[in-house]
Amino acid sequence: MRKLLATTSLSLLLLAVPCCTLADQPKAVVVLDPPWDHILEKDRVELMCQGPPGPKDYFTQWWFNSSALAQQTSSYVITAARIQDSGDYSCQTGLSAPSDPQQLQVHKGWLLLQALPWKVRVGDPIRLRCHSWTNRLVTKVVYYHNGTGRRYFHINEELNISAAVPADSGSYFCRGLIGRLNESSATVHILVGDLSIPSPSPSTSFPSSAPWYRIAISLAAGFLFTLNTGLCFSVWSDLRRLLRAKQTEHVLWNREPQDK
Repeated sequence: MRKLLATTSLSLLLLAVPCCTLADQPKAVVVLDPPWDHILEKDRVELMCQGPPGPKDYFTQWWFNSSALAQQTSSYVITAARIQDSGDYSCQTGLSAPSDPQQLQVHKGWLLLQALPWKVRVGDPIRLRCHSWTNRLVTKVVYYHNGTGRRYFHINEELNISAAVPADSGSYFCRGLIGRLNESSATVHILVGDLSIPSPSPSTSFPSSAPWYRIAISLAAGFLFTLNTGLCFSVWSDLRRLLRAKQTEHVLWNREPQDK
């Protein structure tokens, strides 16, 4: 009878322990270099996928506006940006869940006001950059806030706000000389406020009043999950290869970096 109960308990624990799923994996993150998500035509930008790489035979999957790209390396380079490169980019590494979309906007014009970030908490810094097409020299640069000149630079420099306050919210644009051309950027908007902060993850510690058998079951489940981790990732690897073979039929091969 005891042997039967022990076997049944073990079976229930094995059923209760999930194999590795997307929910168990950390999300990948798309990082831009340079870090600006608003750029001008002909700018170069590198999108890097950061996440657990997995075994050596894993590839990095990229998506553009939800369509799979042929790129399989950890970085995706746009050497000379075009308007049609605007959109949402996401990626997935060997042992990560798909990243959240990273938006990239490509604009036409002589000047573009870039900002990091567009939405900021009170007390955090803001970077503003009056960026010129093909990085041409810009002189006599003025940054405007809500229609009023805020800062003047004889030679183009970034405007840095070390600790933002609510009064820093509003519209911004910049103006400067490119040769003899007096050019202005389009107006952008920055929000400074008490942005919502995600609540911390619930504590995994047990209350002192928890029954001993719940603690034992949870510890046993964690132990079994640890033992099965290698098997789970092996199964996940095979599944990813099958999905990769299936996705190949729908890959947008015209999105190769060399086609930029």
